[in-house]
Amino acid sequence: MEQADENFDFDSAQPPVQQCIAKDIRQSEEALRQMLLLFPEEKFLGRVPRVVMKHMIYSRIPNRTLVDKEIDELNQTGVIRLFKLGSEEESLAILFMEQYEELIERRCTDSALAKRFIINVLKKIKEISVEKAVLANAGFTETDIKTLINNCLLTVRTSTTYWFVFPGAGEFMKAYTKGRQNIIHLIRKSKYQQILQNELEQRDMRKTVQLGIRYHVHDIIGADLVICVNTTSGNMLRFSN
Repeated sequence: MEQADENFDFDSAQPPVQQCIAKDIRQSEEALRQMLLLFPEEKFLGRVPRVVMKHMIYSRIPNRTLVDKEIDELNQTGVIRLFKLGSEEESLAILFMEQYEELIERRCTDSALAKRFIINVLKKIKEISVEKAVLANAGFTETDIKTLINNCLLTVRTSTTYWFVFPGAGEFMKAYTKGRQNIIHLIRKSKYQQILQNELEQRDMRKTVQLGIRYHVHDIIGADLVICVNTTSGNMLRFSN
């Protein structure tokens, strides 16, 4: 992907203006924490946690093999949790485990079940799905599983497996999908199907891009939907045909 070599202030207290690529390759965890600052949690009134899609990190770190390796390590060591959201094969969402556990304890209607789920399942299983037999072997009854589904901690994958999920995932995906579609539509109808990033960020799209334009700039670059080109006028986002 054609990108520029720009400095990026990861130490800024406020979310910085997104550049194409950081000059030095940063650790994925650091990039992830910075991207979390872009998530407008206040707009969802506590219903949706701060979520970052894995591919968004690619917009900051060009070495995707490195990102994949580091994210896998963070997942295996229990720092983060990965969730399969959406129909795209590589559509993975990330929550920090500490945040996820707090969300479970706050939103689950059965606190004892929530604790068992964290200790006996989440601490031991790092995959994005779980077999029904594994849950049964861990002492979870049909009633327990139904409660976990009702509390948006599991969702049916097949008759014998479940995806791990989190409360607010559905609302997040609705806002995420709508926001991406509106950003891409705007770029497509722009002259030459391209737009300066600073011009894009000046657009008032609060009603149609709930997650914010900067959030989706990372999204569409990391997903290879646009090419980020450095120009004398700033970063140009060009639709990728």
